[in-house]
Amino acid sequence: MNERIRELRIEKGLTLEEFGDKLGITKSGVSKIENGERNISNQVFLAICREFNVNPLWLEKGIGPMFLLPIQHTEYNDAVKILETDQDFVSCTLAYVNLPQEHRKEVIKYIMAILQASTED
Repeated sequence: MNERIRELRIEKGLTLEEFGDKLGITKSGVSKIENGERNISNQVFLAICREFNVNPLWLEKGIGPMFLLPIQHTEYNDAVKILETDQDFVSCTLAYVNLPQEHRKEVIKYIMAILQASTED
């Protein structure tokens, strides 16, 4: 993942300091992440995805395009800001990303069933 973070920073044309400022970490912290001397926290992972519209699957595993399509819905952006502070949600999201595709489909079916049942009450 450290190579992809460096690739993203260079793609965006940012210095270590500029990149770190956008994420709330120091130039030294960015350098250590890029060089594999420090692991990336869940919070920084989510901040990178949010700040630069990065595809989390690309960042985590190098799968898919670097960037997601632009999101126009402010409700979505507001929800992300709230959910990224919910540690259970962050843990579940990262676990979900690491699931094989067929298991992700099952998780979504389960969640949709719960949502459907809650609207019928």
